[in-house]
Amino acid sequence: MLNRNYPPWLKATLVIFWLAVLSLALPKEPIDPWGLISARKITQLVLVMVTIQTLGGALSRKIGSRAGSFISGFMGGIFSSTAVTAQIARASSKLSDDENRVAALSLLGAILAQLSLALVIAMVSLEGHAPQVLALLLTPILATASLTVLRSKKVKVETSPPETKDPLGELLDIAKLSLIIVLFIALAKLAQSQFGETGLYALTFLVSLFEVHGSIIANLQLHERGSMSFEILAGLMTLGLIASLVSKLAIVLAIGNRYLRIRMTVWSALLGFSMAAGYFISRSPF
Repeated sequence: MLNRNYPPWLKATLVIFWLAVLSLALPKEPIDPWGLISARKITQLVLVMVTIQTLGGALSRKIGSRAGSFISGFMGGIFSSTAVTAQIARASSKLSDDENRVAALSLLGAILAQLSLALVIAMVSLEGHAPQVLALLLTPILATASLTVLRSKKVKVETSPPETKDPLGELLDIAKLSLIIVLFIALAKLAQSQFGETGLYALTFLVSLFEVHGSIIANLQLHERGSMSFEILAGLMTLGLIASLVSKLAIVLAIGNRYLRIRMTVWSALLGFSMAAGYFISRSPF
């Protein structure tokens, strides 16, 4: 049905449609022995991610021009900001000064996408804790957005809008993300039963080095099933986002050029502080 000759927008629409149908058809009740994994809820959250990426891709083709560098990083960051970071760092040794500025803007776009998507996912799942979620995540989002605005003023070259991605090629990413979520929930339950909160924090940090959104969705599922309080969830989300930032910094320090290494080190310190600040603000009474 999804013929390769179909235009990308039609393929994206069909992928979103069938994900929506699947999210309604799957059982709402948990499917695992611990009563934690809701296939419908996980599918709905993945649907949110795919829809945001598709709409963002359409927007990027409308904006184009110099904003293309930021939009390209932002779109890539929705599914894997770590992969975007590695790609930028690997290519940085061959870039001119102007191209380095563009690459830095793309990197900030990827980080901002990661934080923005975390906010959307949390708001969808935690309607009763909306003020706390906003306090938790708006601080690092605003900090990243401020850095992005400052960085964009230094970009003097025009860039092309990002190429349109085939939505079918993202189905594998969707399947891998869903598998990570299910495995994380199972491991989290085991870690919690064996090591308590310490096990959850250790597991969240390790998984978030590679896939922070998967760990966030999984921890949200655990919270919804009563396995952890919101205070613990907020701490785990903050730790996961910091872990993801640490992995990006490690990648840039390992294979990036001097220009990116200096900037990523400064950004990591500022954003790590903003994430910690957001956590403490979210614990204030509302």
